[in-house]
Amino acid sequence: MDGGSSVCPPMTANQFYFTAACSLGVVITLAVVYFKRPKNYWYDRVHPELIATPMFTINSWWMAWIVHTLSSIPGKTDAEIIMTKVDGIGTYYYTKSNKGNDEKQPTRAILWIHGGGRILGAANGMSQPCEKIVKMFGGIPVLSVEYRFPPKHPFPAALQDCSKAYSWLVDKVQLEGRIAVAGMSAGAGLAAELCQLILDEGSLPSPVCQLLLDPMLDDRTCVNETISKLPPHLVWNNQSNMYAWSLYLGPDHKPGDETLPKYASASRRADLSGLPPALITVGNLDLFHDECTEYAQRLKNDGVKAELVVTKGGFHAFMSMQPDKGPSVEAWDKCHAFGKSFLFD
Repeated sequence: MDGGSSVCPPMTANQFYFTAACSLGVVITLAVVYFKRPKNYWYDRVHPELIATPMFTINSWWMAWIVHTLSSIPGKTDAEIIMTKVDGIGTYYYTKSNKGNDEKQPTRAILWIHGGGRILGAANGMSQPCEKIVKMFGGIPVLSVEYRFPPKHPFPAALQDCSKAYSWLVDKVQLEGRIAVAGMSAGAGLAAELCQLILDEGSLPSPVCQLLLDPMLDDRTCVNETISKLPPHLVWNNQSNMYAWSLYLGPDHKPGDETLPKYASASRRADLSGLPPALITVGNLDLFHDECTEYAQRLKNDGVKAELVVTKGGFHAFMSMQPDKGPSVEAWDKCHAFGKSFLFD
């Protein structure tokens, strides 16, 4: 494997006990939140096959640190899939059938950008569906980007890291190969911004499509008074959203400013024409529902092939948190069908 890569090592005993202790604390907190939750229309409207998932508000460095630590725990690796770390780039997932033949250039690949509010998470965290995606698309490799976080590294650091990873993957696939860009939540927002950057720069081949799952697209949701008056959304609410966007944009900008730097927030782009075909999935209970539906419609208005999948009773990140439930399976199936049509057909 090139690029200074190595197979990801297992956790040490100290790392295991530390993460286990953090996990226990969070589980207890979530249990208290869940059983003392108010009966409001978020819980009452959750799809009957999904388990309503509360989440404490992330509005401080220590809360973000706890969630980051938990989300960074490496997931259990599927026996048929190899997970390899590429230094300075991310984590590369490929099937065991390609072991020993990894230097051979694939003809198709997917760039995955993890979620976490643009302020936390890990490329090989247990919540990342990379192995699922590898198997879903018949064994094609997936590169999961490791990108930098604020406050030390505000915009545009994360986008620069995503662009660097995409360039690495372009070199990895065969000439005329096909690459899809995908992500969940904050990662899907970065994926949308990456596609805008690639289009404008014109130095790299365009992705064949973008698969945007519950994308975090618009900083202006933070200052939307109508949304802010609603009870806090499940999993990711507008207080967490404000905290995350404020950190990401850095000290010189704030959510809702009249203007932001180019590529800082995908929905700020006026002209969406020329972008790759896009699939956008979102639950109707998601904080990002309105910004997702608006972005999908604007893509269509500007001549971009776009498909919007809205799951009734779905909350933020339900596809990742409960992937085997009926509504999640249906959404994943539509994601696969859309991606397959551009990667293979």
